[in-house]
Amino acid sequence: MFVKNNYQHEELLNVKINSSSLNIENLWIKIKKCDVIYIVGGIYRHPNQKIVEFTSALDTVLCEISSQKNQMRYSG
Repeated sequence: MFVKNNYQHEELLNVKINSSSLNIENLWIKIKKCDVIYIVGGIYRHPNQKIVEFTSALDTVLCEISSQKNQMRYSG
């Protein structure tokens, strides 16, 4: 994932889509622009994976991010 140098950003190491039965690659970052914080996820679901399980795992992570939105202040 590429982020332009003039944006403050940091990787969110505690946010990951975890599933023992799915082969998913994902990277989550926090970007600050004009005092607004954005959470961006780069996700790759390998072909022939179960869509229902992937959707459930993604929903879990998105709910976790949503519940922590007030705590996700920029530390950089």
